[in-house]
Amino acid sequence: MFEFEIVINFPDEALEEAVVLDALFEAGLDDTIVGLGRPDRIALSFTRDGPGLEEVLMDAVAQLIAAFPSASVQVVGLAVPAT
Repeated sequence: MFEFEIVINFPDEALEEAVVLDALFEAGLDDTIVGLGRPDRIALSFTRDGPGLEEVLMDAVAQLIAAFPSASVQVVGLAVPAT
């Protein structure tokens, strides 16, 4: 299990909360805690199981890019094995 955080920036638009949550769910990201403090940025907290850190991060980023193709994705939290 790995714990990490990802921030997504929407440089060209601010999305409504319902649109963001629907896109996350449709992309299979129903296992994350979502922070919607700003309309042009969301923060996501993950705890995911996988064979290794790289695979877990790449999978989450691929899902986010599929959900929000024009957004900028940043891994901001240190990914460490969860205890």
